[in-house]
Amino acid sequence: MILELNGFRVIGMAKNGQEAIEMYSLLSEKPDIILMDHRMPIKNGLEASREILKMDNHAHIIFASADNSIKEEVY
Repeated sequence: MILELNGFRVIGMAKNGQEAIEMYSLLSEKPDIILMDHRMPIKNGLEASREILKMDNHAHIIFASADNSIKEEVY
């Protein structure tokens, strides 16, 4: 993985938004940064980001999307 090759430690990867929420809640050591895609099955990245921020309003999330229509909702 490119992140690990550049010295970053990846502590988890989720296949969908619901899995991301569940994984975050179970991590005893929270990540410094979460990379979140918008388009994911079950729950999209925006829904998952909102739920993670409800659990931990200090979470740092980098939200990525090629969908320009979501831009206003993310801010």
